[in-house]
Amino acid sequence: MSVTIKSEHEIELMREAGRILAAVHQQLGKEIKPGMSTKDVDRLGEEMIRSYGCEPSFLGYCGYPASICVSVNEEVVHGIPTDERILQEGDIVSLDAGVIYKGYHSDAARTVGVGEISEEARLLIERTRLSFFAGIKNAVAGNRLYDISGAIQQVAESFGYGVVYDLVGHGIGSHLHEDPEVPNFRPQGFRKGLRLKPGMTLAVEPMINAGSPHVVWMDDEWTEIDEIVNGRVSLEEQRRQFRESLRKQLAVQRARVKIEILEEAARNSSMGEIVKRSDAQVRELIKKMHRSRSSAEVSDEEIEVMVEMDMALVDGMAFRLIAHPELDIERMINAIVKTVIR
Repeated sequence: MSVTIKSEHEIELMREAGRILAAVHQQLGKEIKPGMSTKDVDRLGEEMIRSYGCEPSFLGYCGYPASICVSVNEEVVHGIPTDERILQEGDIVSLDAGVIYKGYHSDAARTVGVGEISEEARLLIERTRLSFFAGIKNAVAGNRLYDISGAIQQVAESFGYGVVYDLVGHGIGSHLHEDPEVPNFRPQGFRKGLRLKPGMTLAVEPMINAGSPHVVWMDDEWTEIDEIVNGRVSLEEQRRQFRESLRKQLAVQRARVKIEILEEAARNSSMGEIVKRSDAQVRELIKKMHRSRSSAEVSDEEIEVMVEMDMALVDGMAFRLIAHPELDIERMINAIVKTVIR
């Protein structure tokens, strides 16, 4: 499906769909309280949508069995409502919904607190809103698509949060999901994304984690959760993720290219930024592993020092493998993994 340009009439219909969905979110958010099941939330949300003469966009979409995606705490998106999942004081809940108004969709998510929530949770919600509006400011004709993405990423990462790579925003209109995809991070390299034009309609959907930027799918094949939450990912799973990332970092051809890029980065600040982004994934993995397995007494500054030491180990090993191609890469990877995950 190619990117479609909407007429003024179509955009007005979509505006009304958006207004209705905003009203539903406003009402539904006020009803969330401890003791409700996520299915209660779904039933109430569907009633509200239908009260406006609209149809729920999500119900039956690709087999999804509910009208509201209700995702609790580490569940990033697409949580399936059930009678068994009961909301507790201190939970944070993502309510993702869409409505169909006269054949056109709206799609938006809000995250709300259940009763009294922690300061950490409050800040996560507030700062995700900031990243959203930073993206919206860049959604103007003449800009590039990835200007939106980069603005979201910059705000989120400035607070030390992980931007989810596997899930993105999208175009929207007479179909719920249309081209183009709208990532919440600026893709690596020199690509800027398509030029934004009047009449394009986009669903900008920042998905920001206090844990890992990576997600895993639950057995229901819909719910996606933060991979590393409060250290609950097993040591073996952390090793697997790190080992996979190292294989990419230590590939000899990539290491050779990186040396050339580092030489250029010393002269060119723009290239330096590309190097930082290139290192970001493995660096974030190392940082999250240290934080999830360290006591509360270990300061952020101490974590940063450990991360830099481990990054130096990874970079140094890449250069060693270039000079000594006879070295066993897998053996080196295993040694690094054991050293980092102490």
